[in-house]
Amino acid sequence: MSDLGGANGLFNILKEFYNNLITKIPGMRARKAVRKLCERELVTDSGLRNSVNKEEIMEKFNLSEEILNLLVRERLLREDQKADRTFYELAMTV
Repeated sequence: MSDLGGANGLFNILKEFYNNLITKIPGMRARKAVRKLCERELVTDSGLRNSVNKEEIMEKFNLSEEILNLLVRERLLREDQKADRTFYELAMTV
C-alpha cells in the first residue's frame, strides 16, 4: 500500500475514481440520486455494505436500468441474483 501513498493515497485514488464516475452520469438529478444511493443507502450506519433490491432502487431513487448498468460496468456497484430478484451493493469498501 505504500506504493500508493499509504492510506491517504489510497483514499484519494478511490475518491477520484468515484467523482470521475459521477460525472459520467447524465443529468444533475440522476447524479444526486446516485450519490444518495451510494453514500446513504448502500452503506449501513456501522460502515458495512448494504444490499438493496433493484426495484427499490429504481422506485426510491428514480434511477433507470441504464444508469444501474453503467454503475456495474464501471465497477462501482456489484449485481447479485438472489432467488428471482436482482440486488446491488458497492463493489468495494475501504
